[in-house]
Amino acid sequence: DIVSRQRRFKHLVVLMTINERAPFLGLALVAWLHGSGTLSTSLALGAAFTLLVWQGFGGGLTANPWQSMIAKIMPANRRGTFFGMQAAAANLLFAGGALISGVLLQQLPSPLDFTLSFLICGLWMSVSWFFLRMTREEETEPHNAEALRGGFWAQSGKILRLDKNFRWFLVVRNL
Repeated sequence: DIVSRQRRFKHLVVLMTINERAPFLGLALVAWLHGSGTLSTSLALGAAFTLLVWQGFGGGLTANPWQSMIAKIMPANRRGTFFGMQAAAANLLFAGGALISGVLLQQLPSPLDFTLSFLICGLWMSVSWFFLRMTREEETEPHNAEALRGGFWAQSGKILRLDKNFRWFLVVRNL
């Protein structure tokens, strides 16, 4: 409901996506502290899981304003190409990152190996954040803002009651 009332989405995306990126710097700190004996294994595991949950929630919270922003700034006839190119580039970078991490983990002593892997990830996530900040978005009137006010949950309940396939999709997606 908050997202649907925005005239611009970029400010929400830039602010909320920090929650996707910052945990990697925290993971670097946890790796260093655990590897140097300062942090016990149980505390390191607890901290790592907490940081990963934070990162997951950050991605989930950012998803709606980001998709709304992309739908607004990207011409409809180019969205498929945009998402295809984005997925291809992301997978290529994931594969490259995995190779580099493998080399770091094999060649460097602990705790430097994992610490450096997380720091590099945090660095590139920060670089992507700066590019995200350069996105240009014009201010526009919210679409159907009056119809959406107060009615989101009622409309959601109606969709869940009437659309059995969508209900099962959500169940399986959550599992």
